Amino acid sequence: MDFYYLNANTIYSFHDTALSIDDYISGLNAYGYSGGGICDFNHMRGFAEYEKAFKHNDKKLLKLLMGLRINLTIDEYSFEALLYIKNYEGYKFILENIIGPKRNEININDLANQDNLILIIRANSSLTSSFVFSEELEETGGKIFSKILSITKKFYIGIEYYSEIEKEMIEALREFSKKHSLDLVAIPEIKYLNRKLAKRYDILQAIKKKELYEENSSQPIFYMLGPKALSKLYTEEEIENTIKIADDCNFSIFNKRETGVDFGKDKNKILEDLVFNKIKELNLKEEYLVRAKKELSVIFEMNFVDYFLLVHDYVKFAKSNDIKVGPGRGSSASSLVAYLLGITEIDPLKYDLIFERFLNKDRKTMPDIDIDFEDDKRELVIEYLRQKYGESHVKHIITYSTYRASSAINAAGSVLNVAPERLKRITSELLPGASLKDSFTKVDELNNLIRDPYYRNIYDCALLIENFPYNCSIHASGIIVSGNNLEKELYYEDDVLGYEFPLLEEMGYLKLDILGLSNLSFIRHIEDNLRKIDVKPITYKDLGLEDKFTYEFLSKKATLGIFQLESFGMKNVIDQVQPQSFADLYALIALYRPGPKDNIQIFANNKRIDRSKYSEDKDINDIISQTYGIIVYQEQVMQLASRFAGFNGSEADNLRRAISKKDADYIAKCQEEFISGAKQNGKDLKVALDLYQWIEKFGDYGFNKAHTVSYAYITYLLLYYKAHYPEQFYQAMLDLSSLTSLLSYALKEEVEGLGLKLCGPNVFNIYCEVKIKGNNLYLPINAIKGLSEEAVTKLLSLNLNSNLTLEELFMKNKINELSNKDLLKLIDSGFFDPLEKNREKLRENIVTLLSLKYCEEGNYITLSECSPNVVKDYCLEKEVFGSSLSTSLLSLTMNKGKIGEEVYVIISCTSFSKTEYEAINDYGTIRLSFSTPQELKPYEIVYVRGRANKKKKRIYVESLRRTI
Repeated sequence: MDFYYLNANTIYSFHDTALSIDDYISGLNAYGYSGGGICDFNHMRGFAEYEKAFKHNDKKLLKLLMGLRINLTIDEYSFEALLYIKNYEGYKFILENIIGPKRNEININDLANQDNLILIIRANSSLTSSFVFSEELEETGGKIFSKILSITKKFYIGIEYYSEIEKEMIEALREFSKKHSLDLVAIPEIKYLNRKLAKRYDILQAIKKKELYEENSSQPIFYMLGPKALSKLYTEEEIENTIKIADDCNFSIFNKRETGVDFGKDKNKILEDLVFNKIKELNLKEEYLVRAKKELSVIFEMNFVDYFLLVHDYVKFAKSNDIKVGPGRGSSASSLVAYLLGITEIDPLKYDLIFERFLNKDRKTMPDIDIDFEDDKRELVIEYLRQKYGESHVKHIITYSTYRASSAINAAGSVLNVAPERLKRITSELLPGASLKDSFTKVDELNNLIRDPYYRNIYDCALLIENFPYNCSIHASGIIVSGNNLEKELYYEDDVLGYEFPLLEEMGYLKLDILGLSNLSFIRHIEDNLRKIDVKPITYKDLGLEDKFTYEFLSKKATLGIFQLESFGMKNVIDQVQPQSFADLYALIALYRPGPKDNIQIFANNKRIDRSKYSEDKDINDIISQTYGIIVYQEQVMQLASRFAGFNGSEADNLRRAISKKDADYIAKCQEEFISGAKQNGKDLKVALDLYQWIEKFGDYGFNKAHTVSYAYITYLLLYYKAHYPEQFYQAMLDLSSLTSLLSYALKEEVEGLGLKLCGPNVFNIYCEVKIKGNNLYLPINAIKGLSEEAVTKLLSLNLNSNLTLEELFMKNKINELSNKDLLKLIDSGFFDPLEKNREKLRENIVTLLSLKYCEEGNYITLSECSPNVVKDYCLEKEVFGSSLSTSLLSLTMNKGKIGEEVYVIISCTSFSKTEYEAINDYGTIRLSFSTPQELKPYEIVYVRGRANKKKKRIYVESLRRTI
């Protein structure tokens, strides 16, 4: 027996179904059904993914019926109804008349003579059932159903049989339908595959309603039924009608559309003229003309002209409107046409970049031309596209958030009423990016934990909801631009298309990656600071790339704020490689990744030796000598295949791709062609075989050279600015980032490495921006956290004599107009240290100091004495600057810690049980967790040993040593 389920939500009705796509498909296949339907209330988010899954599942091609759940009004009555789409016209009707206007209710008159949709009235909706049980079915129901029939010509009444409760209503409807020649159809609702998975549904519902989950709180009635069970509940006609509906529905969301922006019949000539005119303008050599013609022929053949012209247009707009654009990103920098159009700043011939790495005739999808813009002006580019092509032609792309291991544990815990600290015990041990099952299998702590039934229940509940979507957001960079009105072609919500990009691409839509890169905004801030001192910013074209002083500065490893070079591991690699040229710099960036890292030492050693010969074969040697005898770039794999074995560009790129994807069959096929080609080129067969095995081994680690060269431009520009204009660089950094513990400590450490001391502002050194004076680098006055703007303005207006005393300062200057709060922040920062080192004394005497303005000269009030509290000073200065600039915790304790101990200062107790304390050290804040209550005081120094969870900033203390 065949049957189509017509009453199923998709997983994109968040928390309203526990039936995953895989469960739905496996259930349909298990019972031998030919397909099924999906119907969500007022949205179509599931159409594309479900259709693809139904067509391409492992067992057989399943037919997907797509519909919409609506509220239908007839006169003063309202019904729940399902609308199934028969064809593309029906789909367009829904988009234009229901989804677009965002209507929560549809009037029956809107469906007049609508032959492209199938209407099913849900008999189990409250209104329909009320007709039956109040004996109004014949009178009121008859009138309403007759009216529906007169307007729509055809509709079904959908019946749902779950228990004896529905029996009386269904029997009455069957009698009524016979009398009035109405069609009934079986539409049992499914929320989960089987009875056991009802628990998943109850958990998801509890999360949605923010209620506690109760075991067996509902009867499991919404599960998939087999043919025998269905035939007991529904008549043959009611079942057969699902098949009739399925036969009438032949809509596919993947119907190909003409979607691109069309630049007209002269577009090829427009592109040619732009390219050839630029070659002439730059007076480039013949080889550039040859390469440009080759690229253009491929672009013409593959019909990508519109794409290039579109990207050229919005990049030109950005550059013309003072919006910073990155030099290039990804493989598009391999294209000379992209360079000549101004899309990238990378000359591919200069860096030996291969066009086929970007655009290969054999590729089936559109190449990506990803463009970086400064992140705070990215929206201006999108707005330009909207203005040019129309609001309805430019849309954002949706992305879905799904329950991963950590979020699934937290969500399950929230409905199981689990204390947050118990959940942290699990989430703090989860492996990054791993599934729940993997983490609990591989982590002993978790494996042991779920032997406890309490934690086992949390795990089991989380496992049930893992990978279910729970929210949606906007794709970080993707924009769809179409020559067609997208609102008439695709489901959308608030200018966001309802399908993720891979599915949109399969429909034929063009995605533009308009990315925001904070480093470009950072460069703008640096350059704004340079203009203040009359220094003209450098363009990419004017960037020398081989400035000796810049590479000498790099050797000091002062890479804070330098794109791609900030990590501790990268600093070690800089030590090893000692980059002295731009080629070294972009190789360094390419090497510092998992896999290639193993080759860093070989690269560094060979660089020091500077051998000229790495292979007896000239072709091999020419290619690998650029990177000191190893394969670093994917382009080298392609070059070796081309020059050694005679592969053309497309064949070489296909080999590169196969190695990257570990496609064993294609790699084996290519090996035969490689050996054959090498033989035709007169190469030694043993050398050919060894080379192919070497390519196969190391080619997988190769990095996209076009991308690393492009991003190295940004790295170098930041390095150049930092080396030559450190004040402007650091000021820009502070403009864009608050002084967190991590940043402040890193800044302090870096400045010391440059032979300078990082200082906060003080009474004799008040600046509006970073200032290097002698061997000190002073932070600006507004770097003091919590200081009011009014205080900053007044302090910057001061011009103080270096012989000034503390009393004179408060007696004669605007500082006596500051609030107590501002004065405390200044004291905590060490602002008054040149006049009084004892900060605790100043805190105790604030009122007295402010009263000095009323005293006559020479007749000062005496300040009361009190003992210094250097630990408190350390903590409060750290609060102000993110780290203590004037001292360190190790110097305060005179490094009295024992081996294996860590030293901290207690800040506060954070639990009633006195087992959790917030503490700090030079590097930041951490949570100390004790198994028994402790009586620790604020500003107390303690030494601890224990098990650290750095990710969660927590130490489970095993031993404690106090200093008092």
